[in-house]
Amino acid sequence: MSKIIRDPVHGYIRIPEKICELFIDTPIFQRLRHIEQTSMRWLFPGGRHDRFIHSLGVYHLATRLYNALVANSQNVKDILNDDSLRNTFEISALMHDCGHAPFSHTTEFLYNKTCSGISHNTTFERLRNIVDPDARSEFSFHEISNKKPADHEAMSALVLLREYKNQLKDYNVKPTLAARMITGILHSYPDTEEKKVENTLIELINGKVIDVDKLDYIVRDTWASGVKNATIDIGRLLDATTIDLDDTDKPQLVYKATALSVMQTVIDARNYLYEWIYGHHTVLYYAQLLKMLCAKLGEALAKETNERS
Repeated sequence: MSKIIRDPVHGYIRIPEKICELFIDTPIFQRLRHIEQTSMRWLFPGGRHDRFIHSLGVYHLATRLYNALVANSQNVKDILNDDSLRNTFEISALMHDCGHAPFSHTTEFLYNKTCSGISHNTTFERLRNIVDPDARSEFSFHEISNKKPADHEAMSALVLLREYKNQLKDYNVKPTLAARMITGILHSYPDTEEKKVENTLIELINGKVIDVDKLDYIVRDTWASGVKNATIDIGRLLDATTIDLDDTDKPQLVYKATALSVMQTVIDARNYLYEWIYGHHTVLYYAQLLKMLCAKLGEALAKETNERS
């Protein structure tokens, strides 16, 4: 049985009732209804959309993408036909923002810093301590790391592993792999074909150029702002995605030639949003004001605490 949700961007999104029960119908996920997707409403007052529908959109694209990978990737089809791997990919997409801070990205710095800007890295350290022991060196972001994740990514992975432990087990999800997919932390030494495929899937959730998160927020933020941005043929791109073997029999992400023009459109559309919306001086100005207010509030609370003690 499934629930069907009407999304103005992707149309109908079908979600199994078990996913709704275990993940969506929980206070942590439902709070995303009250967290704005971007800080652009100072510039575009009509741009009201939230992390809740964005997360459902990313999940929807992840399910479509995984189906395409299974259909296209004959050389690694046996690996992809693992229910646990599919579940981990889809739940990671759904829950990738479950620990997001209010006011979009403006206040997430507080997860690993004080209001005065002093780093404490609490979230990073807690995440490192909760993943599998053999993966902790790769989650030690001051030591060996492929990339340091954003603060909200680390918090989302931490919340998922800590607060949804029973749900992950019940839905046959690999916790540490889910944390990798949310934060973009690749296997540093992928010594098996399975790990190489997992690295490809990690990049399709949190990659450098094209992933399901970016695909959703590009089209969704364009729709919400009303700007005349480039139109992305998402279906054509997803259907052209493949995991194939290179000359050394290493699984790698490739796209069919039919998707070449769409890939360029994704890059152009994303650059447009960063130049004219996310990076607009009005948006940046109000974000800076909010950060200054957070700093002043922190100073006031610290002073009050010291006076009471």
